[in-house]
Amino acid sequence: MDTLVTVCAIIGAIAIKVLFFFLYARLSADKAPKKAVPYEVVQKGDEPGGKQIKRILGIASSALEGKPFIAPGHVRVPFVWVEDAARAHVDAVEQLLFPQPGAPRIHGRAYHLCHDPVRDPFLYREFGGAALLQASLDAKHEAVRAAEEAAGVRGPPPPTVNAYNMKINGGISYGIIRRLALVNYWLGQRLGFTLIDATLTPVALRYAANHWPCDVADARRLLGWEATPWRVVAARLGEEALETMPSARRRYVAWPAGGSGAGAGGGKAKVA
Repeated sequence: MDTLVTVCAIIGAIAIKVLFFFLYARLSADKAPKKAVPYEVVQKGDEPGGKQIKRILGIASSALEGKPFIAPGHVRVPFVWVEDAARAHVDAVEQLLFPQPGAPRIHGRAYHLCHDPVRDPFLYREFGGAALLQASLDAKHEAVRAAEEAAGVRGPPPPTVNAYNMKINGGISYGIIRRLALVNYWLGQRLGFTLIDATLTPVALRYAANHWPCDVADARRLLGWEATPWRVVAARLGEEALETMPSARRRYVAWPAGGSGAGAGGGKAKVA
């Protein structure tokens, strides 16, 4: 009897998984041919010293494709444009190799290389493609505003347009995602497989729902480094997505003040 119950439970779980993937494919399928998307988000590992590097593919591309984010998303998470991170490393090496008289000591220190959550604040929901919040716009430092205007990003977008200059994305309730994570984790522990990505667990969601502010003062003071404003990077991502993502082309909104100059400087935009 116990064996029969176990077999039935396994068959039922498999059926649920097949049904889930079928519904997911139907809801997210794009009839247009897809091309490779040159965007990825790189998250520093949780171990001291950042020994682990985790790649979370699809977060930026999901936002550009219009997929929903985990709502409400009112948390600050540090992000950095890959070109900014590369520039910081090059500047640091030049200062080490060719030190200037009286320059501060830069070796033997750890630096946070990310956008400044104080001077250029934005929330996870805004990164996920929701409408920009007025509080984020009002809190920007004057230097950040000046850099945005110099890059061609001027004024707040319309309420229906996000930072990527695309139609805003919706959100999925955190409660729904948390329940799905519980089911996902239970199936992985008890039956050896999961409905979706095995990293979707209650613990991972608790980490994702926390604020992760970083102090970039040392990078600015000692390296002379400054991050590119968030909206400039987002506008560039939106422009470059037009070349590779059919769904992005359908959602792009060329409003008058949209980042027409945000793509200046060449190169591919990535977020790290």
